[in-house]
Amino acid sequence: MATILITTIVALRNRIKLSFDLEAFWKSLLVSIVMALAVYNIQALHYNKLYLPIYVLVGGGIYLTMLRLTNAIKPSDLRLMEEYLGARFSVLVRRFGRLFVGSQP
Repeated sequence: MATILITTIVALRNRIKLSFDLEAFWKSLLVSIVMALAVYNIQALHYNKLYLPIYVLVGGGIYLTMLRLTNAIKPSDLRLMEEYLGARFSVLVRRFGRLFVGSQP
C-alpha cells in the first residue's frame, strides 16, 4: 500500500501541487503509538478474547483524548469536514469541533 502511495505521489508530483500537513502527520503518529502501547499493556495484563470490545473502546478513548491533548484537529479541518459531509451532518461536526478544538471560528 505504501508503494502505491509513493508511486502515485511521484507520478503526480509534476502535474498537481501536493502538500502534506507534516505537523498533523507527526501528531497522529505519536497518538497512534501511545494508543497502541496502552492497549498492548492492558491486553498483556488481562488477556481474554471476550475483552476485544473493551480493548477497542479503551483504544478509541485514548486516541481521541490524545488528539485533544496534542491539538491535532484544527478549525480548518472542521471546515473541510463540514464541506465534505454537507449540511446534513453539520450539527455533528459542530459538536465534534467543540469537543476537540474548543472555540470555533
